[in-house]
Amino acid sequence: KLEGRSCTPFSRPISPAMAVTTWPFTPRGCASYASDGELNFEDEVTLRVSDGVAIVTFIATSGEFPWGTKREEHRWNPVLLRAFGRALDIVEERSEVEVLVVANEGRFWSNGMDLKFMDAHQGPTLKDHGAKVNALLARVCCFPLPTVAALGGHWCALGGMMGLAFDYRIMASDRGLTSASSTRLFRLSS
Repeated sequence: KLEGRSCTPFSRPISPAMAVTTWPFTPRGCASYASDGELNFEDEVTLRVSDGVAIVTFIATSGEFPWGTKREEHRWNPVLLRAFGRALDIVEERSEVEVLVVANEGRFWSNGMDLKFMDAHQGPTLKDHGAKVNALLARVCCFPLPTVAALGGHWCALGGMMGLAFDYRIMASDRGLTSASSTRLFRLSS
């Protein structure tokens, strides 16, 4: 399942000390270790495993992508898709993980599709991006472990759809909002 990738996640737990001696460098896009053993993916996503719980966190809180999107919005562009996908790969390989929790730092859990990325690209790039987004939604929806979206901020549009793909959602009543403006919910009568 990891064929064709420039790097592969570890199939067993690795201490930070082993990571330094095993991987003296980290290719772009691959996980790097913080001093406390937390994995960091492209400065967008972190992964920490503790007591059977994998906590993936959307961490970007400042800066912009070259096409103008603020990183703090955690919008679904190729960088976030790749980072989140690699974190999920590792979670699936870790036999001690019993549940996946996805949280955020900052005001946004996810503010939807990266529309500035879409405006800046066209043709096959957009078609490929759309297919990857759909595949990620399906992957989260069918993830082999229980999933929890810990919604510590706004989750809108595609971010709202992604949040709904999780088995459970928790959210503080005093922080964040959700909307899926392009979705119409209705009841069919029999």
